[in-house]
Amino acid sequence: MTDSWAVDVQDVSKQFGDVKALDGVTLRVRQGEIYGLLGPNGSGKTTLIRMFVGLVAPNSGTVTVLGKRMPNVALLSHVGYMTQAAALYPGLSVEENVKFFATISGAEGGVRAALEFVKLYDRRDSVVSTLSGGMRQRCSLACALVHKPELLLLDEPTVGVDPQLRVELWDGFKEMADAGTTIIVSSHVMDEAERCQRLGLILFGKLRRDRRTLALLFVAPIVILGLLGYLMRGSSSAPAVGIVNDDQGPLGATVAAALANSSGISTTTIQDSEGDSKLKDGSLAAYIVFPSDFSSRAQAGTIAPDVHLEGSQPGTIAPVLQALQKGLISVASSAPAGQGLHVQPNVTYLYGGPGFDTLDYFGAAFIGLVVFFLVFVVTIVSFLNERSQGTLERLMASPLRRGEIVVGYMLGFTVLALVQAVEVLVFSLAVLKVHNSGNVALIFGIEALMAIAAVNLGIFLSMFARTEFQAVQFIPLVIVPQVLLSGILFSINSEPKPLQVLSNVLPLTYAVNGLRDVMIKGADLSWGSLQLDVGVVAGFIVVLVVAAVATLRRRIA
Repeated sequence: MTDSWAVDVQDVSKQFGDVKALDGVTLRVRQGEIYGLLGPNGSGKTTLIRMFVGLVAPNSGTVTVLGKRMPNVALLSHVGYMTQAAALYPGLSVEENVKFFATISGAEGGVRAALEFVKLYDRRDSVVSTLSGGMRQRCSLACALVHKPELLLLDEPTVGVDPQLRVELWDGFKEMADAGTTIIVSSHVMDEAERCQRLGLILFGKLRRDRRTLALLFVAPIVILGLLGYLMRGSSSAPAVGIVNDDQGPLGATVAAALANSSGISTTTIQDSEGDSKLKDGSLAAYIVFPSDFSSRAQAGTIAPDVHLEGSQPGTIAPVLQALQKGLISVASSAPAGQGLHVQPNVTYLYGGPGFDTLDYFGAAFIGLVVFFLVFVVTIVSFLNERSQGTLERLMASPLRRGEIVVGYMLGFTVLALVQAVEVLVFSLAVLKVHNSGNVALIFGIEALMAIAAVNLGIFLSMFARTEFQAVQFIPLVIVPQVLLSGILFSINSEPKPLQVLSNVLPLTYAVNGLRDVMIKGADLSWGSLQLDVGVVAGFIVVLVVAAVATLRRRIA
């Protein structure tokens, strides 16, 4: 123990009957530091803080506060303790309560300063029982700091306090710490954690200070928002449109020039024979043909360009038609006065049709995504429970090989996953009426592959988690980036180039492509693109099974 440590806890454990409140907790808090003690309700935070003031004695380990082993009654005059409950005398006024605690702590004066700190000086004569819950919390805080303690222990200090005052209180805590006061704050509110200089996370009685947990709490949201911002601002949203100008007159070139200058689309000149193939390979969202008689028909009163839409992405249709409409206005404005022009574009769809809407586009992806997400969460938590309750350990002590154990669990979880896959598919097609041009059995097959992939991913990642809290932490790092980058929300072709590379290695990208090819484009297994999609997802499953077996062996070793 050195003078720089205000609190030194070494391997502390505490058990209440059959409940282990603390299990081998070790931590050190520097003098003049704001230390955040985080954890869900019932995790042991309050028990640990009570040890700091000697209210609870540990079954094992040591607690040293301000250089003295606890419990130590003489030391308590240097410690301020705000309990989780307000702990005030309801029949006394605000000022009387603060004066009382100042007196028993040996303080002379300081009452007004404490009340002004918590913004209650104007309510000093109010009886505590008439105050709101937030005001009682502030009065309790004033009682804890009125004697200017060297160590201030705050158990959920800002519960019920309005946001503006909460900011002001934390500014005051920062000033106290700068003046040398050590402050330990217990909370389960994540936004308060960022105001602390260091953090400790207690889960089920154990202190966790691993970098992964802290990174997920504070780094993962920034990474996800940064990725979303990069996608939305760095993506190219202008649909690619091919222009075929076979017009023998001048009007085709006029409209084509207007389209080239449009900010809503990106145009290239192509041959008529290239159009359909470019729509099929995704390089064009549409192509517009000005036939050889375009100008002559316009002079006769009819403007009739041929518009060929890819059709599988509803979001690209409106920009194309709007750009064409603006281009045709230039033709109409040059017509002789009194001549009536009839605009009659011939619109055809490669996929979908006029009734194809946003739900049809997203529904094909969501059918697989819903199954993938739910199966992943259920599997990772369930497999973790198998480990925690000892059944997995007993299996590993049996003659079964590690690979057989992993495959056995995979098959068990997969049966339930397939039932869920059937439910989602039937509801989507029969109730939501999501567009489908393909074979239902093939859709279910891809959906089943996604479910099996989710099962194996859940089994593999559960090897690295000890609690359900840690298991759920994988969601923002594993699921959310795949949702953003797999083409579900943003077209991969419109993403920034670096993200396109990343998107093309994600298994969910290929599963989503496969489902959309089948449901929207009517693809079957003779399509090379669908064979690639199915093969990548199947290969991903094999890799995960091998990884799970290898990880399970390392855990045993």
